[in-house]
Amino acid sequence: MISTTKTFLHSLTAIINYKTLIITAISIVCTIICEYYNFTADLPLTLLGTAIVFPVVFSISSAYKRREDALASYATLKGCCVSIYIAVRNWVPVESKSLSLLLFKMEKNVGTYFSHQEPLEKIKAENEFYVICHRITTVISSHRNEALSASEITRLDNYLNKIIVEYEKMKNIALYRTPGSLRAYAVFFIYTFPIFYAPYFAHFMIQGHPGLGIMISILYSFIFVSLANIQDHLENPFDQIGEDDMKFNYGEFEAIITQINAVPGHNPDDEPKIHSNMDAEFTFQIKNT
Repeated sequence: MISTTKTFLHSLTAIINYKTLIITAISIVCTIICEYYNFTADLPLTLLGTAIVFPVVFSISSAYKRREDALASYATLKGCCVSIYIAVRNWVPVESKSLSLLLFKMEKNVGTYFSHQEPLEKIKAENEFYVICHRITTVISSHRNEALSASEITRLDNYLNKIIVEYEKMKNIALYRTPGSLRAYAVFFIYTFPIFYAPYFAHFMIQGHPGLGIMISILYSFIFVSLANIQDHLENPFDQIGEDDMKFNYGEFEAIITQINAVPGHNPDDEPKIHSNMDAEFTFQIKNT
């Protein structure tokens, strides 16, 4: 119960910040001024929908889709890393340790690139990523025509190619975000609507409901600024600021490798051996007991 309450309060503070207080204060002051000078108007609420709600909700939907695409790419990248390790461990056991170290470095490198905001750190991490990819290719190619057949080399190359493709997809998501002009349009109207719609809020105060006019102005301010804050947090799923950002667990891949190696009978000499020919027919040779 306490943990749930803490989580709720943390989520609440993420969408209600100083911007909310500023817009609310402006809205209250402008409403009181309009009521004092008897400057009221029954303005249509459809203008708020067109000017604020539609662009903000569209931006939130776009940012959420980008986050989901980034999660899918990261999952594929990790899955291909595990597939490469399992294949090499079974086909070329002598290289499993050196390859696992390279994959550990790749996992940490990916997290460093996307979680750091400094340009120099990003450039360094990206260069190291492609150096690691080159080293993995070197390890795999060194056993061509010895321990690995052409089809097995091709399969491993496909895994590595998929890793690079998904990495570039994530990089594009980080670099190219929702349209900046649309966000600027929505932010402009969020900060100016307390002034434009103050006569509308004062309209309720003139009709004998002073508390209602203030309450409506506060409610609109909270809703619009909270939506804008949600969009801001979803905009960059890698910056480790928002509550819904991607989390990079640097020890996850190492834990997976440890679990794989802990499986009884993981030694390839103790397992059925699978040989493939050019017709993709498989023959199983069971070690004689």
